Amino acid sequence: MKKGGLELTLAKDAEGNWHFEDAAKTAADRSKVESFIRRLESLEATEFIDRPAGLAEYGLDPPQAEVSVWTKEQDKDREFRVLVGAEDTAVNRVMVRNPELDYLFRADASFLAVLPKEAKDWQPAPPEETPA
Repeated sequence: MKKGGLELTLAKDAEGNWHFEDAAKTAADRSKVESFIRRLESLEATEFIDRPAGLAEYGLDPPQAEVSVWTKEQDKDREFRVLVGAEDTAVNRVMVRNPELDYLFRADASFLAVLPKEAKDWQPAPPEETPA
C-alpha cells in the first residue's frame, strides 16, 4: 500500500497472523488489515468511464494511493491492484482504476477512512494495564 509518503508491505504467516515486512516483522492488527481487504473486494462501481482521455483529470496521474493484494490460487500468485484517484467529498465518491482494465469507475469513498495514515494505525493496540 502506498499513499503519499507512506509505503507499507504486509504479509500473512501460516497461522493467519499479519505482520509488516520490515526488519523486525512487526505485528499488524489482523482485523484492521482483513477488514480493509474485504472493503476493497466489495467495491462496487456507481459510474463507469470508458476509455478515459487523461488520467490526471481523474486524479490518477499520479494516483493518490496504490493498493496491491496478492493471493495464491492453485499454487499461482495472483495480484489484484487498484489505483485511487480524486475524491468527490460532496457525493462521497472516489475515482478508482484497475490497471488491467480499459475503464475507470467511481466507487463509494468510505473505504478511504480505513487507509492508515501511519504504520502504527494498523498495529495492534497495546494491552491495557490492569491496576495493581
